[in-house]
Amino acid sequence: MKKIIIVVNILFTILVFLSAGISYVVQNGENDDVVKRKKVSIIPSAVLTDSRDGNKYKVVQIHNQVWMAENLRYISKESYCYKNSEEYCKKYGRLYADIQLNICPDLFRVPTKEDWDTLFYAFKEPKKAGLFLKSEEGWRFSKNGEDIIEFNVIPVPEDTIEPNRIRGTKSCFWGNMDGKAILRCFDLSDTVEYWPQWGSYNHARKIEKMHPVRCVFTPPVEEKEKTAKNKKKKSKK
Repeated sequence: MKKIIIVVNILFTILVFLSAGISYVVQNGENDDVVKRKKVSIIPSAVLTDSRDGNKYKVVQIHNQVWMAENLRYISKESYCYKNSEEYCKKYGRLYADIQLNICPDLFRVPTKEDWDTLFYAFKEPKKAGLFLKSEEGWRFSKNGEDIIEFNVIPVPEDTIEPNRIRGTKSCFWGNMDGKAILRCFDLSDTVEYWPQWGSYNHARKIEKMHPVRCVFTPPVEEKEKTAKNKKKKSKK
């Protein structure tokens, strides 16, 4: 019963978002030259509570997607806080070794490549998604973002990505492509890098590092269809 109540509460929060007219910069279906820029507002009640540990996260909506607007802080065996400090965990979230597919709260998941692409292409200029999603402060050389939907991508300390990298220059998130680990990396440019290039030296070097996780909402219908497909595949074997 408790789990049912939690699921209902999450679904209510998602429905509030989808019906509240949260504003964003989007492609215009009738005129691609028109860009809508409106002030973004976060509904106070739109907070995700992780039933596993009680952690609370802001969530934001753009088009039909709902994303956590903070890095995941759920404790797993292969995760740690930067410098083993709980204060840093509150700021950066926990950093995870390799992709952990079941790490997100109920009804949320580690984003797929398609999830990330859908987010970027919601913008009129998808090549500038990095600029639109990065935080307004914290990035080196004043290369801050506009953070127009309050997604708040903050730079992760350099020694969690590359030992010699200057702090405030990069933030990579785990993603899932057919069960394999990928990374989406924000840096000082306006674009978002896609890692890795399979089989390359950089692929192995990047994947060995520890990175934060952002979770995206999984619609119940989509999850049901996915389960049905998996059962169908098993029955064929």
